[in-house]
Amino acid sequence: MKHFRVFFVILSFLIPSLISSQVKLKELPPTNSNGIENLLYGSSSIRKVTNLEKGWKVYPLDNPSNAVSITVPSNFEGETSLVYERTLNFSPEEYNNFKFKLHFLGVNYYCEILINNFIIYKNSTDIPFDVELPKDLIKPNFDNVLSVKVSFKLDSENTIPFKQRFLGPKDLGGIIRNVLLEYVPDRNAELTNFNYSIDSYSRTKLNCSVKLDLAKRGADSTGRQSNYSVVLSLTGRNKTAPDFRAEYPVSYSRNAYTTDLSMELTNPDLWRPDNPNYYTMKVQLISGGQVIDESEKRISFYDLSISNSKVMLNGSEYMLAGTTYYISNSYYGNIISLYQLREELTAIKNIGFNSVRFAQAVPNPIALRICEEIGLFAFVELPVNSLPGEYARNQNFLNQAKSFLNLFLDKFGSYSSICAIGTGSSYLADSNEQTSLIETFAGIIKARTNKPVYASFTGFPTEPVKGIDLYGIELFGKPVKSLADDFSASIKALGKGRIFISEATYPVYKGISSGYVNEFSSEGQAQYFSDMINYSTDNSIGGYFINSLYDYAGDFASLFTSYNAAKDYNVGVLGKDKNEFSLPYKVLFSKLHDNEKVTIPIGTKKDDSKIFFILVALGLSVLMAALINTKRKFREDCSRALIRPYNFFADIRDHRIMSGAHASILMVILLGSLALLITIVLYFLKSNILLEKILLAFGSRRLTSFVSYLAWNPLQGLIIIFILIGIKFAVVSLLIKAGSFFIKTKVSIQNIMFTIIWAMLPFVLLIPLELVLYKVLMMNAANLYIYIFLIVFQLWILQRILKGIYVIFDVRPFAVYFYSLLIIFLLAGGIVLYYQFSNSAIYFIINAFKQYALM
Repeated sequence: MKHFRVFFVILSFLIPSLISSQVKLKELPPTNSNGIENLLYGSSSIRKVTNLEKGWKVYPLDNPSNAVSITVPSNFEGETSLVYERTLNFSPEEYNNFKFKLHFLGVNYYCEILINNFIIYKNSTDIPFDVELPKDLIKPNFDNVLSVKVSFKLDSENTIPFKQRFLGPKDLGGIIRNVLLEYVPDRNAELTNFNYSIDSYSRTKLNCSVKLDLAKRGADSTGRQSNYSVVLSLTGRNKTAPDFRAEYPVSYSRNAYTTDLSMELTNPDLWRPDNPNYYTMKVQLISGGQVIDESEKRISFYDLSISNSKVMLNGSEYMLAGTTYYISNSYYGNIISLYQLREELTAIKNIGFNSVRFAQAVPNPIALRICEEIGLFAFVELPVNSLPGEYARNQNFLNQAKSFLNLFLDKFGSYSSICAIGTGSSYLADSNEQTSLIETFAGIIKARTNKPVYASFTGFPTEPVKGIDLYGIELFGKPVKSLADDFSASIKALGKGRIFISEATYPVYKGISSGYVNEFSSEGQAQYFSDMINYSTDNSIGGYFINSLYDYAGDFASLFTSYNAAKDYNVGVLGKDKNEFSLPYKVLFSKLHDNEKVTIPIGTKKDDSKIFFILVALGLSVLMAALINTKRKFREDCSRALIRPYNFFADIRDHRIMSGAHASILMVILLGSLALLITIVLYFLKSNILLEKILLAFGSRRLTSFVSYLAWNPLQGLIIIFILIGIKFAVVSLLIKAGSFFIKTKVSIQNIMFTIIWAMLPFVLLIPLELVLYKVLMMNAANLYIYIFLIVFQLWILQRILKGIYVIFDVRPFAVYFYSLLIIFLLAGGIVLYYQFSNSAIYFIINAFKQYALM
């Protein structure tokens, strides 16, 4: 069975499909989604909001006959184009008295909205957007066809987010969030924006922008009235009577216009995570004493201020304590039900966190309303991660990012639960180019909102960035105590109140062990977060975010968090089974609630080296010893091939007697030695962030999955690598044979193979090293020198192979070296250039090295 499994793995990774892969559609299981309308748009006696969850069908763009029924939200795997379609039917009364506005909470990624085959809107982000249905394109008592053409393909430069994201959430195409239909009266008043200022926490001034459309459309023109007024009222949570109310006369106009209104509020209830007092703000349009339009929105009042020394909430010192949160499941991807969303955010609240950071993705508007309701600050951000420095000079990217950010602020700027807006994550702390870009983004946010602005860095920033209030530091498994000097430098330069840990990632792939001395165990994670919280509170920094309470899935298989076929990232405190009895959960709960200390066992350190490394190396050594002792001539051949390779290759050219059996056994030993060497190095680098980021730079899911599988499954990896090296050996032999057609000297394929086998003989010398190589690498004492040695050793082998070629073909050495190196250079250069033009690989690799140097 194991051999079949290995064979299947090779096929699945290396052999591309000969037919187009079938599109996989995913929709949520039937759940009660009632309440979404009220969460987002309140309850109105005039307006009606309908959740367009059912009644859809979907089909490939080029094959309408292949339609299937589906609900939304739903998504699909693959880079393709699909059409979602349903009908909308309006009665004559609705048609004559209402406008119809579609609220798309998220379509990923490119989409066109059509009504009765007329394009009425285009969008190229998954930011929520609204579309009003043109009355001249729809009919009453008619099945008007609503079509949504969706295309999904992320790339490395022209989409936000990028294709390559380190530990980024799973991104799938489709209508990934709800679609709502709102019936808006012809004459209406729409709250478009609001802001407030708090004066001494006893008086609050609320400023509102209300868009008025007072002209009655159609044959009935009774809209010409002069006694219009707008009523603003605020009702506290769980109250029936308004706490504040004001009425404002407005003038009639045939054209829609916006008016600015303000209210003075005395002693409003201020919102806090431990006491989430929000208000329902009702906007009513009055004409002739009658309410002709009514809409509702939630609003909360609080004052979160950042200074060099501390974070203040409503006049009291405060520490932000939170977790990152991703809507990303290995099966359902980026869609989620209202029930599960509320359940997961409630669990975040129950453990004791007061904040949640929606990292590397556009947040779900429903999640933001739930945060406001249960008492969680929301950190939202531009979903830009690990931006290469070259992009900061790219005007096309800059324009696209500005446009995206402005759209983002249009839709999310007025959500009260959002306490801070970020410019992105994994910026280089010492990059002037990226600092300039951050300042540009921060300037846009500051001009549009009065909320604090943050940026998340790889490394420790020590220079102020204009417009940034909070400086986030990303941690990846490195003990906080070992970074104390770096933290101190940032605190001294920027102020402890402005420094916060934006994400602390500690993967768990060893499960439960004897204690925290075993890294990446459950106990190790508990100790890591305990130390991080202790450091944060002892030094009174602005706050901290763990990454994350839940495991989540990504687009790329990870080395850092361990390989699994589902591409789940094993970083969650609760784990896959959401176990609230796990030690990390208990420790966090105790810390966040100031409960009695939870003991974390120290334990004894376990050795994770693989015994089969030693067994295979011993087996190869024994086999080589037996082979050497079979014949005296074989021993002499080994000595001559190592010490005087030119003379030995000349013997092969002159058809001196060579044992095919001995050479074949030697080939197996050499392939085994090389395969074992690569397996050991890969296993040692199995959780190396730099290697993962380099692989990510190429933007190939197949490549990252394959290397991750080899690194985390060393036994299967050894077999696969052995087979691949054998295939490479045969291919190189055939290529050399093909090259011989251009010269006069003819050499048999057998002699070519003999030459390559004996040229690789020095790999035998590495077998004793392979017995202890993993142990030596784990010491981290001379790893750089080991890597340099192995690279030089490989170059020596290449030189021996090229020497063998020019000897057996009796040609000039310069020609062999020149053309061989030219072919290698063109082949490697062609691959790199291909990935550079398609995925900006070089830019991301350079950025990966810069990031790793700062970690």
